Amino acid sequence: MINDDLITQRRNFYIRNIIRDFLLAFKIFRELRFKYKDSGIESIDFDLLITDDKTQGLLKKIKQSCSLIWKENSHDDDSFYFITIINLIYYETCKLRELCKFIEYHDKLFNNPHITTKEVFFKYHEFIDTVFLEIRDGFYKVDNFFKEASNHLKTLIVKERRNSLLVRFLLIEGRNLLEDVWCQCGEVEELLSTLFPEGLDQAYCFAAEDYFEGSWFDKAKDAYLNALRINPDCEQAIDGLRLLDKRLNELAHIQEKEKERFLFQQ
Repeated sequence: MINDDLITQRRNFYIRNIIRDFLLAFKIFRELRFKYKDSGIESIDFDLLITDDKTQGLLKKIKQSCSLIWKENSHDDDSFYFITIINLIYYETCKLRELCKFIEYHDKLFNNPHITTKEVFFKYHEFIDTVFLEIRDGFYKVDNFFKEASNHLKTLIVKERRNSLLVRFLLIEGRNLLEDVWCQCGEVEELLSTLFPEGLDQAYCFAAEDYFEGSWFDKAKDAYLNALRINPDCEQAIDGLRLLDKRLNELAHIQEKEKERFLFQQ
């Protein structure tokens, strides 16, 4: 990262992961909700979101990352509300999974051939109908929580505009995920315009410099070219490509010298 100390680098890493994992969790939840309406769901469908004995779910990872970045009594209003809503999403999603497990267990129990009385049959279905209503309401509730968390997250993102890892994620590495989740009413364009009021060409140059510093030269070149597609007269991108070409030529020259030295030693 550009001129960042280790503490800042660590923080930037966690912030990027929080945003990436939240967007992915929101996308997965929407797919679950669609499946629930279309064909029904199973408790196993929640494994990517909720921690079990084998995997660490996305929501648990988000909670842990938030606790590392925003300590108790040290966060602002937006981070406080975001953490609060994430906790609500986590516990309500856990409840949805447990309700599904409850139905799955009692379906097996009810299919026991020894349970055949009409009284048991009617009581069972009356009870299960109530559980299905709770699942329906739970999906509606969690969906609203995700939408509310998104609003606070966008405000947090704007405050992180100097986070080079985040900039790279928003513009390049996670752009498809961003478009998948915030695809309505020009949400992505609005967010990026707010985040980079000086223009997206400058944002791509910022990302390119970070790639350059990390020796990801192909990615740096692509980012500079994206800047030029937006603004063909972007001097920063033109200069960046010139420096990149010079650096690649230097590396090629060094490699050639090393090759000659190796052959000579043979």
